Formats: sequence, C-alpha cells, structure tokens
Amino acid sequence: MGEFEMDAKCILAYDVGTSGVKTVLIDLKGNVLAQATADYPIFTPSLGWAEQKPDDYWQAIIKSTREALVLCDTAKGQVAALAFSTQSMGIIPIDERGDILYDNITWVDGRATAQAKMINDFVGAEMVGGKDVICKLLWLKGERPDIYDKTKYFMDVNCYLRYKATGLIKTELTGASSYGLDIANLTWNEEIYGAAGIGTGKFPQLIKSTDLVGGLTREAAGALGLLEGTPVYGGCDDVQAAALGAGAMGEGDGHIYLGSSAWLCVTTENLFDMIVNGAATVKSADPKKNVVVGVTQSAGMTVDHAVGMFYKNENCSGNIFDRISEEMGDIPPGSENLIVTPWIFGEYCPITSEAVRMTMFNLTNMHTRAHIMKAIFEGIGYNLRWIKENYKRDFGIELSQLRVIGGGSNNDQWMQILADLMQVKIQTIEDMQYAGARGAAMCALVGLGIYGNFDRAAELIKVKKEFVPKESNFDIYNKLFSEYKGLYSALKDSYERVNA
Repeated sequence: MGEFEMDAKCILAYDVGTSGVKTVLIDLKGNVLAQATADYPIFTPSLGWAEQKPDDYWQAIIKSTREALVLCDTAKGQVAALAFSTQSMGIIPIDERGDILYDNITWVDGRATAQAKMINDFVGAEMVGGKDVICKLLWLKGERPDIYDKTKYFMDVNCYLRYKATGLIKTELTGASSYGLDIANLTWNEEIYGAAGIGTGKFPQLIKSTDLVGGLTREAAGALGLLEGTPVYGGCDDVQAAALGAGAMGEGDGHIYLGSSAWLCVTTENLFDMIVNGAATVKSADPKKNVVVGVTQSAGMTVDHAVGMFYKNENCSGNIFDRISEEMGDIPPGSENLIVTPWIFGEYCPITSEAVRMTMFNLTNMHTRAHIMKAIFEGIGYNLRWIKENYKRDFGIELSQLRVIGGGSNNDQWMQILADLMQVKIQTIEDMQYAGARGAAMCALVGLGIYGNFDRAAELIKVKKEFVPKESNFDIYNKLFSEYKGLYSALKDSYERVNA
C-alpha cells in the first residue's frame, strides 16, 4: 500500500441503486471532487418478479469510474481506496468455478408469496413477506433446484461487486442483516435457516464495513483505470450508508430517504426483535450500533408514474417538478380530502402485502391533477407517519426531528408537508445527493484510520434547511391519516382477491 499512502488524496465511493450507480470521488476531508453516473435496466419476466443482470452493475461501475477520474483529472495512484454502498437483499448465485448461475433477484422482487405464507402459517404470525430473502431462497430451492444445488455461495450486490474487484467472496454485516444475521452474536442465524431447511453453508464469510477486503486484481484495475492492489473496503448497504451520509449516527437519530423507494431509519445501540410490523432491526455500518428501518416500497417510482400519466405531453421548458410545485401551491393541506395510497408495487412497511396497490379515495369532479399529485406526496407522508407511529408503540422510539435525504428532499413543498403531517422538525443537508456515496466513503476513511470512528466522520455533514411543523395543519392531517390507515383495513380482502 506504500504507493497509495504516498500520493493518495481521495476515495472512490459508489452508490449502487435500483436504477443506476453514482460514482463519486471524495477527498480525505469528505469533500466531493467529481461524480459520474451510469444506468442499468430492471427486468420483469413475470408478474411480481424483478431481476437485474449482475454484469450490468459492473459495466456501470467501469463506465462511471473512468468518467469520474477524467472529470477530476485524478491519477490512478491518487485513489486511496474503494467502497461500495448498494441496494440490499439481492440474491446472486455463483458456482464453485466463479460462474454466475442466475440474474440478481432484487429486493423489489415479490415472487415468493407462497413460501412466505408457508413460513407465516408455520410460526402462526405474519413474520415475512414474498420479498424477504429467506422466502426467495426457498423459492429457488423448490422451483429451481438445478440452480440451488450448483450454488457455492449466494451473494448480495455489494458482495458481488467486491468479488469483481478483488476476486474474494465475503459478505459485509449490514448486507447479511437483510439475509438473516444473529445480530447479538454477529453470525449467520443458524436457527432460522435451519428451521427453514436451508442452512447457512452457502453463505460467505462475514466482514465489517471498515474491514479491508483485499486489493484490486490486475483485471479489475485495468478495467477501472486504477492501480492493481488499490484497497477495497467492506462498505455497506444503502440504508446504513444513508444514515452515515445524513449524519444521523447518534442514539435515537433518525433520517428519511426519499428516492425510488422511501424509508424511515433510526440509529440505536438497542437490540430489538428482528422484524416487527415490517420494520427490521439490522446492523449499522458502525459495528457498535444497530438501525431500525422500515422501507416504503414506492415513493419516487409512484411519483414518476403519476408524472408520466398527467404531464407526459406537457410543454415545459424547465424542470417539470417546478411546474408541479407551482400548481400544487394553490392546493390546501389534505388536498381537499383526497387520499392516494402509494402502494404501486405492493408494500413492505408499515403493512406487508404483495397485493395492495395504488388507490385514489374520495376523488370528485372538483379535483385536478394538482390535487392528485399533492395527495401522492401526502400519501407517502402518511406511510412514513404510520411507520413513525409503529416505532413509538413497538420500540419506544420517540422522534421530534428527522433529516431527509434523496431526490425528494429538493422539494421544499414536500418537506413542509412532511413536517406538518408527521409533526416533527425536518432538516435537509448540504449535497444530499451524495449521502449514500459519502457514507460508503466513511467506511473506507475509518478503515484507513484517517478518521478514528464514525462519530468523527459524521461531523462532516452540514444542515442546509429546516422546516418547522405548522400546528394550523395538524387537524386536517390527523383526520386524513386516520382514514388512510382505515383504507388498508377496509380494502385488504379486496386487494387479496383481485391480486391473488
């Protein structure tokens, strides 16, 4: 590592999401030097399925890395280390020769509803859903034994990318949490997988987010335009990276992410039951801490779908969301009693169901597209408030302030809606679009010893804006939030019958 220590000035950090990768060069003080992006598709070969080709991730990494290096005019020897933040819950089977046997079964995929029902019936409670890893592994074992039997290891996306970079197969603790980790002992959960008839023999060795995995192979270094042997650190899953990048790493600190999906995440040293009402307690990127996270399947994806329906042919020279915000400005809180559920791909938290769908309730001839758009933003807020309410009841977690990151945090109207609807102070941060990548970089910076711990690294994060809740809007949102929850109870059986 001598040559890296001599000239190193930056970290290559990757935010590998559902639709693309953001590659960011970050200096050793946490400042962004350059960034590049590359997209990849998601395939839906059957209803409820969602797959991606692992090589698409790697090719996107190569393309965006080379672009970022050119933009910053960075010499290959100036990169101190690499770290990945990735989408979680991926399932990529690899055989003993290193061949990928099946495309990534992504976190969005809900094919394993039958397996989930079998587990829930066995334990006598709604413990898992069709998107959970253990259920999809059971699906592979039952429906594709030809793949399952040949599999040497099941990798998540982060594990796969580290394998492509170093040739080594190891699973980081935050990624293992979404599979089934004994968080108290930091080992694979033998009890759960043994009871399911799967076992943990096909799971790789476990590492921490700050562990040095290995150096870039000659092949990977050549593809990326870097030096062979450049260190690769463990990195972490997207939720945990976002907590780091939002500076929400103290006890009880919470953040919301608003992107394609949404989540409400709280950092804690407490250890709660693994899954309660769709919210999971998983390992933090900081090995001393955990995070409680509830994921709303569709946020930006629901918004984008509505924009495509209502604004597809809009003649707008600027940003279409500026037009939408202008129209929404005349719509009162509560959208004149219109409610829209955002469950376009089913839901995981606060309710777990593959059958629920996006639904408009109480639509009249007086409502416009602006009402519908605002009701969608509010509907995502109702979902997040429901998760917040569950946290108080199930875990004793009280939240009075939340930081918000992701593309949605650019929308000041949405931030005020969240403040009023959730009745908490909302903060946005500087350079929020780099939160995931900056979180990955922190793993490398702590691993390298440049920062002694994650608390020190969190000091890099600066607040941009604050939104204080307006009490004048509490009554309407309290009323409609109650009705929002009631919609699920009233329509649950109908959703199941229609979308079985």
